[in-house]
Formats: sequence, structure tokens, C-alpha cells
Amino acid sequence: MTSTVQTNPLPSTPPAYWIPALTWLRSYERGWLRADIVAAVTLAAYLLPAGIGDASLANLPPEAGIYACLFSGLVFWRRAPPCSWR
Repeated sequence: MTSTVQTNPLPSTPPAYWIPALTWLRSYERGWLRADIVAAVTLAAYLLPAGIGDASLANLPPEAGIYACLFSGLVFWRRAPPCSWR
């Protein structure tokens, strides 16, 4: 008696599942770009020193705090429930 193990191939998912921005990028208006850049710079100006400070409090290298800021934002961006602006 021989047993065979069948492996299921990865399910085919649309790219928008892995990159949520693809769903709204087509409707992005160029007029929003300046405000988005200001928001990004403001957020970076806050998060980078805060991440470095948190890492130093935990006796970790500063890079650990920067990576924590980057990856926590990516996780939130991927797993956050969709917001409704309307």
C-alpha cells in the first residue's frame, strides 16, 4: 500500500489582494499629491525619532526602531479594515 500526498497549488489571487493600492490608484487625483507628500514628510518627521527613541529605551540598535516603524506600517496597511469616507 502506497500513500501519495497531494499538494494543493497556491490559490490564484488577484494582484489587488496583495497590493491594495491597485484598487484605488486609478481614481487617484493629481491634486491630492501635494497634501499626501506633506502628510508623508510630517509622519516621517515624527515616526523616525520616536522609533529610534523607543529602540534606545529597549537597549536595541537604532535600526531596530526604524524597521519597527516601517514594518508596522506595512502590516497595518495590509490588514486594516477598509475605511469608508462617504
